Amino acid sequence: MYKFNTGQYTAIECFAKPTGPSGHLKLTDPQGRESFRFTDHPYYNWIKIPLHKNTDYYAELDNIQVSVAYLSGGEDLLERGICYIEFAECTRVLEGKELSKHYDSPIREQYHFSPIKNWVNDPNGLCWFKGYYHLFFQANPHEQKWDIMYWGHAVSRDLIHWTHMPYVLEPQRELFYKDGSPRTGGAFSGCAVPLKDQVNFYLTRHEGELGNKFTREYQTMAVSRDMVRLENETVVLSDKPRGVLQDFRDPKVTKIDGSWYMVLGCCKDGKPSVLLYRSEDLLHWDYVNDLVTEREADAATLECPDFFQLDGKYIAMAGLMGYTDLHGRFQMTKYYVGQFENEKFKAEQTGWLDFGGNFYAAQSFAHDGKRFLIGWISDFYNEHIYRENGAYGSFGLPRILKVKENKLFMEPVPQVYGLIDKVLYRGCAEKVSVKAIEGNTYYAKITFRADTDFKITLVKDEERYIGLEKRGRSTEIVTYGAERSNIHFVADVTEVKFLEIFVDRRLTEVFINHGEAVGSKIFYTEKHDGEFEFAAEQEDALEEIEVAHMGSIW
Repeated sequence: MYKFNTGQYTAIECFAKPTGPSGHLKLTDPQGRESFRFTDHPYYNWIKIPLHKNTDYYAELDNIQVSVAYLSGGEDLLERGICYIEFAECTRVLEGKELSKHYDSPIREQYHFSPIKNWVNDPNGLCWFKGYYHLFFQANPHEQKWDIMYWGHAVSRDLIHWTHMPYVLEPQRELFYKDGSPRTGGAFSGCAVPLKDQVNFYLTRHEGELGNKFTREYQTMAVSRDMVRLENETVVLSDKPRGVLQDFRDPKVTKIDGSWYMVLGCCKDGKPSVLLYRSEDLLHWDYVNDLVTEREADAATLECPDFFQLDGKYIAMAGLMGYTDLHGRFQMTKYYVGQFENEKFKAEQTGWLDFGGNFYAAQSFAHDGKRFLIGWISDFYNEHIYRENGAYGSFGLPRILKVKENKLFMEPVPQVYGLIDKVLYRGCAEKVSVKAIEGNTYYAKITFRADTDFKITLVKDEERYIGLEKRGRSTEIVTYGAERSNIHFVADVTEVKFLEIFVDRRLTEVFINHGEAVGSKIFYTEKHDGEFEFAAEQEDALEEIEVAHMGSIW
């Protein structure tokens, strides 16, 4: 029996599956009134039970296993967020200091958003609507591995401090029952289109068998008016152009010159491609042409595409699924800068969105005259360390996009600098060592007076470390003693004039030359304190180095 008080909340939601032939959750209020919810199929049931405010309830779990539970509903939920609860030896409420303690692990980010626990991947439905930034994302709330997908949700006033919200989409029910055979799929990637009084969400529904014996992907639309629940999900596009096989997913909708366009990732006629569709009413979509055809032979398909206008140019982006480049980096995201005339896109220059190996499925959105981008911090190199109630995956710092000389520049949103709480070093010595950085969360800024080779240690754990090194015209993130130390994470720059480095426990993000190149890299360590070491080859090459501690968003 577990006791909890509802406070201002009006419902409990949890994901539960039976541990026997059937199970149930029973809630009892102070008057002895009981509410039952039964589970009968072997996968997790999304249980929702209405409750009274400011009321004590007793919960009884009979033959069920709960992965995630939280209180929801009530007024001002976008501001308050949900309240997580855990049924263990007693009921544990995860809010305030308890939520901070939950996140305070050497292998969890402190100022990058990640879910309360378990798996997360692609950011979806990014938008600003009526005073809040919204981050939806694919998630498996039950385990630290990819499985059939849900959509999670978080909101923010500043793109840095995030508030957890209820889940909004679940896998198709037929995935749980069909033939009794294992199924993959669920709510795959999609986007948001803010309108006057509602937001239209477009996403892919995926259904397949393990081993790819059968796969079906189709596009749906759902509407939200309160940005808490999605309603009225309907199929808007299921027919594929000739030559497109099973990959047909990840719709991204944008408005260009008064017309609505949708891009989709696919493999067409054996070539990774981005398809372009047009609509007059946001409901009916007509195929226009192939916006991008990628020539990289080893890529299986293009996915998570994006397309938008910025600084007088048009930008297309897509992830190269299954691709390994000449440096050994796996599944990179490519951008294309060019022109869009007569509904045809001509790329003038291409580049990697991130030169590190842990950034994928990025999505952009526009607000207040700026173009923002958020990407999934992925683990493609089997570096994840499992911990009970830990998280697999997170999201990179939101970036502001600009085009300069046909190249995409990305800088962190300025709100992140508000987390700097203590300067640890400021000077211009050729050799700098800052030890015992509390919590292994810090920011480093380096301004160069002249071009020079250098070596920076960012995180060190005995003989293992991650760093940034420049040798001649090559600058790269290096990892020694890690799972993939033989891979070269090389930046597309020849000279380094300015560096910004964000170390957040297991995640490092490097911004070179005010965003000319950006690299994100995971490096797991159990150490609670961090260190920063810098050594320049040339004397008098530095203008200033600053190292500062970063606070937590939790």
